[in-house]
Amino acid sequence: MKEHYDLIIVGGGMVGASLACALAPVADSLELDIAIIEPVPLRRNGLDYQPSYDARATALAYGSRSAYERMGIWTTLRRHLTPIEQIHVSDRGHFGATRLSAAQGGCPLWVTWSRITGWGRCCWSVCSSRMPPA
Repeated sequence: MKEHYDLIIVGGGMVGASLACALAPVADSLELDIAIIEPVPLRRNGLDYQPSYDARATALAYGSRSAYERMGIWTTLRRHLTPIEQIHVSDRGHFGATRLSAAQGGCPLWVTWSRITGWGRCCWSVCSSRMPPA
């Protein structure tokens, strides 16, 4: 195992892995080594068990999409997403509600993952192709 890294990211969940993907091209051009520290090691055969990528669902805002496009990984990620066209927020029996519509905004409001596991597989496949194993 390597003993020296120029950049160390603690935690390889959605934020840590996204940061690694964002930094990888710059680190490559500057010849910097990136390490991601995770309490549960990633297996080379995939994410059979990884607490950071479980069965929870999540939603990403349009700004996150823009960031992933700039990182060059949106094409890989989007195959596993479903657009959210409408959002209705209310408290039943109380006054007031908020409704958001993608048609009115001109773009999808959010995109959703059915499970974070799919996001983890996509992001780690992109990260591992850009960063050599430790």
